[in-house]
Amino acid sequence: MKSLLVFLSIFFALFFSVSSCSQENGRLLISTMGNDVDYRVSRTVKHLSDYDHLAEKGVNTGAEMLGFLSGDSINLWVNYSHGNNSRLFGKNPKRKISYYSEGLILFDDSTSNESSRSLDDLKNEMEEGKITFTENSLIILHSCAIASLHEETGLIYGQKLADITGARVVAGQHQTEPVIEDYERLIYSNKKEFVLFIPNDTAMLMGDTLYLTNIINQHLASDGQYDFSDYDLNPLIFERDELELIALKSKNPKLLKQPEAYININTRQLPTTN
Repeated sequence: MKSLLVFLSIFFALFFSVSSCSQENGRLLISTMGNDVDYRVSRTVKHLSDYDHLAEKGVNTGAEMLGFLSGDSINLWVNYSHGNNSRLFGKNPKRKISYYSEGLILFDDSTSNESSRSLDDLKNEMEEGKITFTENSLIILHSCAIASLHEETGLIYGQKLADITGARVVAGQHQTEPVIEDYERLIYSNKKEFVLFIPNDTAMLMGDTLYLTNIINQHLASDGQYDFSDYDLNPLIFERDELELIALKSKNPKLLKQPEAYININTRQLPTTN
């Protein structure tokens, strides 16, 4: 009987020690927007079995997403959804429903509604202490075009999200597709490149292949110190013809007058001098 009590004491001490450590290191969150990407949750949490984590499917509106993010500090957030250069959103293809107007958007505009929320709303929630991210936290967005430039504003969704949260953000510039998607490995490709956004700094191009499970494992094993050195990182630089095209499309007088300076200020990226 005495040995049983000793065993139970050790067991519960270890259990609460692991649980406490997990809380101190921050929450691990997995979410989906729309139901056509829900299957990716089980394949992702397979690699989080040694950690406390929270997974939620069908977080279809910006309001729901801010609610999901609220609470203790976040160490890792992986979100699967659709996207473009102005928002994250979900779809229900079988019912032919799109939650485009309800998403988590770059800024409020004519396409948003009462269920959507903007990145400025996220910033407000963080200033109120409702949503917080740990030091060295990481956000991975499996969505199309979140890393591409929004021409009318000169902003990039991924960069603004990084600047607001203080987390590094991984996202793709164009269409993101699965290469291998099973319970052993999650590997994705992008028609252009994936980008690592660094808070208030120049973003880094990562190449066209993302080894998602490896990034998760490396991030957690290193307590957030993973440096992505296994990727061939290169600064994200806009070519002059790209800047001129953006200036022509934009209605912003600052961008029209000084496209290079404006892009640099708003996206933290390095415009070319050519």
